[in-house]
Amino acid sequence: RGGGGGGGGGGVYCAPNGAVFATPSARPGVLPRLLTEILDTRVMVKAALKRAPASAKARKRALNARQIGLKLIANVTYGYAAAGFSGRMPMAELADAIVQCGRDTLERAIALVRDHPRWRAKVVYGDTDSLFVHMPGRTLAEAHAIGAEIAAAVTADNPDPVCLKLEKVYSPCILQTKKRYVGFAYETPDARVP
Repeated sequence: RGGGGGGGGGGVYCAPNGAVFATPSARPGVLPRLLTEILDTRVMVKAALKRAPASAKARKRALNARQIGLKLIANVTYGYAAAGFSGRMPMAELADAIVQCGRDTLERAIALVRDHPRWRAKVVYGDTDSLFVHMPGRTLAEAHAIGAEIAAAVTADNPDPVCLKLEKVYSPCILQTKKRYVGFAYETPDARVP
């Protein structure tokens, strides 16, 4: 969906960069199945990490190390596809399609937030897998409600398995540079202590 991509007509998908791939219904790929397992496992580990009591410090450290390891494995898989000379499975078209699809998804999400009249929100930072949305004058509960609406709208605008989740609301927040920010994080609308 979106961008230069073409739907799965005839069992093929045309990525925004023009590369053509077989759809899962035409031919399930080994790499997508592998990555789905890795990413689904990471989601489960992160959920277990959230449920772990604060007193279980060693368990929390082990779970966090595991989810970071799974994230790195997924990222290295992309690197292998992009590395033409030293890569184990070089395919520049795949690597470029990943970047272009991610960029297209991000740009559509930014436009969705920008153009929604009721949200009155602005994306101040967007990266591969995250959005920082500024909502001036909103209460913590309002920011959580609008954030949940944004996440649902972006998810609905994308094909499975793309899913945007509201992780937390920062109030206040200082966004210094890319991937450098600090603030009081509230994971639920009724949280009183950040």
